[in-house]
Amino acid sequence: MLPITPIGESGLIKPYEEEFDGNDFCACHLLAYADGQPVATLRLRWFSEFGKIERVSIIPKFRGSGVVKVLLGAALELAARKGYRRMLAQIQARLWPLWSKTLNCRLMDDHPNFYFSDFEYCEIEISIAQHPDVIRSSADPMIIIRPEGEWDAPGILDESAKRGGDIKTVAA
Repeated sequence: MLPITPIGESGLIKPYEEEFDGNDFCACHLLAYADGQPVATLRLRWFSEFGKIERVSIIPKFRGSGVVKVLLGAALELAARKGYRRMLAQIQARLWPLWSKTLNCRLMDDHPNFYFSDFEYCEIEISIAQHPDVIRSSADPMIIIRPEGEWDAPGILDESAKRGGDIKTVAA
C-alpha cells in the first residue's frame, strides 16, 4: 500500500516524511468532537522545562467556531496539571494574528523566523498559571499510574490493588 501524500494549503504536495515526522508515536494527541465526529486535533510533546503544542488542525467547517479555544484550553489544563508553567508553539507566521487573539501568548521575537515544508514559521510562548492540583512525585502512586489526563478517576489498576496480597511467585 502506498502512503497518502498530503497536499498543503499552498497546493504543493508534501513529502510523506515531512508530514509523518516520527514524533506521532511519542506524543500526546488531543481530539475535539462535534456530533460524534472528530473536528480538530493537536499534538503535545513534553520536554524538561516546557511543553510544546504542535500540529493544530481544524476542519474548515469548524474554523471560527471556538473549538480551537476549547482544544487549546484542554491542552493547557493538561500541561498545568503535569506541572508545566510554559508552553511553546511553532506556528505559521501568517497565523500570528489569529493566535494572538486566541491565546494569551507572546511572539518570541528574539528567535528568528525559519522555514520548512514551504512555510515561514515563528515561535510563540504561552505562560501557564500553576495548577492547584498539580501531579507531583509525592502523589499517591495509584494516581501516577492512571491513564494520561485521567488522574482523578480510578482506573483498572485501582481495582487490581483492591485484591492486595503478597504474590510469592513471579513468572520468568
